[in-house]
Amino acid sequence: MNLNKILFGENRLLKKQIPIKKINLYIIGICIINIVQAVLTPITNDEAYYWVFSKNLDLGYFDHPPMVAYIIKLSSYLFSNTLLGVRFITIVLLGFTLKIIWKLIPEENKEHKYSELMFILLVLAIPIFNIYGFITTPDAPFLFAAALFLLALERMSKKESFTNILILGIASALLIYSKYHGGIVIILAVFLKFKLLKKWGIYISGILALLLILPHLNWQYQNDFITFDYHLFQRTSGEFSFKNVIHYVLSTVAILNPALIIVFFYYLKKQKLFTDRNNFMTQIFIGFLAFFLIYSFRSKIEAHWVAFSAIPMVILIYNLMISHNYIRKQMKLIGILSIVLIFSARLLIVLDLPLKTEFHIEKKDYFEAIFKKANGKNVVFVNSYQKAAKYSFYTGEASFSDNNAYYRKNQYDLLNAEAIFNDTPVLFIGNWPHKMFDSLKIGSNEIILHHKIDKYPIFNKLEASINNDNFKILNKKGRVDLTIKNPYDYMIDLEQKNLPYKFSFCLKKGNEIYFAPLKMDGTKQLKPGRNNMIAVGWELKDKILNGPYKLQIVLQAGYLNPKVLSKKYDIEVKK
Repeated sequence: MNLNKILFGENRLLKKQIPIKKINLYIIGICIINIVQAVLTPITNDEAYYWVFSKNLDLGYFDHPPMVAYIIKLSSYLFSNTLLGVRFITIVLLGFTLKIIWKLIPEENKEHKYSELMFILLVLAIPIFNIYGFITTPDAPFLFAAALFLLALERMSKKESFTNILILGIASALLIYSKYHGGIVIILAVFLKFKLLKKWGIYISGILALLLILPHLNWQYQNDFITFDYHLFQRTSGEFSFKNVIHYVLSTVAILNPALIIVFFYYLKKQKLFTDRNNFMTQIFIGFLAFFLIYSFRSKIEAHWVAFSAIPMVILIYNLMISHNYIRKQMKLIGILSIVLIFSARLLIVLDLPLKTEFHIEKKDYFEAIFKKANGKNVVFVNSYQKAAKYSFYTGEASFSDNNAYYRKNQYDLLNAEAIFNDTPVLFIGNWPHKMFDSLKIGSNEIILHHKIDKYPIFNKLEASINNDNFKILNKKGRVDLTIKNPYDYMIDLEQKNLPYKFSFCLKKGNEIYFAPLKMDGTKQLKPGRNNMIAVGWELKDKILNGPYKLQIVLQAGYLNPKVLSKKYDIEVKK
C-alpha cells in the first residue's frame, strides 16, 4: 500500500479547488483534541502565575503586558476556576491562528487534492503549535496577533481600505499587549515593506495602535516603567557569554523541530526562496531569528521568544512541499515521525508517572497538604511565585511569595498583600534546608519544609535611596544618609522585638554576594506615607575585596532573608 498516495494522493495539482470548509474541519478536530488535553493536563507554574494576574486585572504587570490575564479572565467566565477556565480561549485562539496562517498561503498553492492535510501535518509537527494549543502563556495571544498582523499587512499592500487599516492598527496594538516582542515584528515588517510608508493608511493604523496602547504606557509610567526595566536590565548582566549563544541556537532548533528546520534551511539556500512571492516571509523569518541571535550576545534567550518565527516557517515549508515532489516526501516522513514523538510526549504529561517534570510533581495533593497544615493561617512561600500561585489555584486561598535578595522581584511585589498578610500568623514554606524548618512528607518523595511565624512583616514595597549623587566609592568605614519611602498606611518600627530589622549593603560581583551590615542613627520608625531620613554607618569585613561591585540597600527582619529595597548602584570598594 502506498502511504504517500493515501496521505497526499497522486503528485499532481487538481484544476478544481477543494472547498475551504475542509480546513475548518481539520482545525476544529485539533481544537477538540486540545480541549481534552487541557482538561487532563495539570496546570503549569507559569499558567498559575498568569491566573493570579487574572484575579487582579490591571493594564500591566511586573513582568508581562496584560493580554494573557484578560484571556484567562474570559475563559474563567465560561468555565470558572478550572483547567479549562484557564485554557479555553487559548485553544480558540490557536484555531483562529491556524486559519489565518492558511489564508496567508497563496491560493494557487491550495489546489492540491490533499493540501489541507499537508498543512495540518506540518503544523502538528512543530512543537510551538502543540504547546500553545492548550497551555496558556502570553505566546498564545501573541501568535494570533502576529498572524492577524501579517494578514492585514498583506491586504494593505493590495488595497488601502478602511477595514484593512482598522485591522492592521488593532493587530499592532494586540501584539504589544501580548508580548513586547511584537514591537520587533512591527519594525521588521515596516522595514521590509518600506514602500508601504508611501500609503497614508499605514500612518492611520500606526496612530490607532498608539492610541490603543496609551493606557498600558500610562500604567508603565505610573509604575516607573518597571516591566521594561526588568526585561532590559534586571534579568541580564549585559555581559557576553558564549553559553548564551549556544543555548539560543540549540533551543531555537528544538522548539521549531530539529529535523524540520535543518532540512528547511538546506532547501532555503538550495531553492533560492528569495523570490518575489516568498521574499517577505523569508526575510522576516531570518530577520527575527537574527535579532535574537545578536541579543544572545548580552542575555540568555528563552526558547519561546522565537515563537513568531514558526508562522513564516510553516508558510515557506508548505510552499516548498507544493512545488517539489521530493521535498514533499521528505517533509511527510519528518512530519509523521515528529507527530508520533510529540503526541507521545503529550500523553506522558497527563499520566501519573514518577517523573520530575512540573506536570508530575507538586500537584493538587501537595498544596492541599499545605492547606491542611496551615489550619487557617495564611501561607507564604519563600522565593516561589509559582508555588504561591499554584496554592491559590488549587485551594482558593490567598498566598504570598517572600522574594528576598537571593531571588528576583515579581508581581507579588506589586500586589496589595499587606491588607491580608501583614502582622498575621503565617505558615512559612521554605525552599532550603534550615534548622528552623519542620518537614512534612507527601507521598513517597515530596517534602514540605514549613515554619510558623506569629507576626509576619510586610515591607517589600519600601523604597530606599542614597542621598548622595557622588556615592561611587565604598571605603572600609564610612557614613551616608538614606531616604526610605514608606508607601504603606502603617508605621514600621525598626526596633520591634518580634523580628528586629537590620539594614545592610548588598554587594554583588558576578556570582559572589556579600552583605555589609549598617548601623542606624536617629529615628527608628518609618512613618507611613512619608520619606524618612536615616543616617547609617558601615565597616566592611576583610573578605570583601577591593574592586567594582553592584550595590543595593536591603532590609532584613530577624532570621528571615533580606529584601532588596533599592536600585543597583555601581560602586568601587577601596579599603
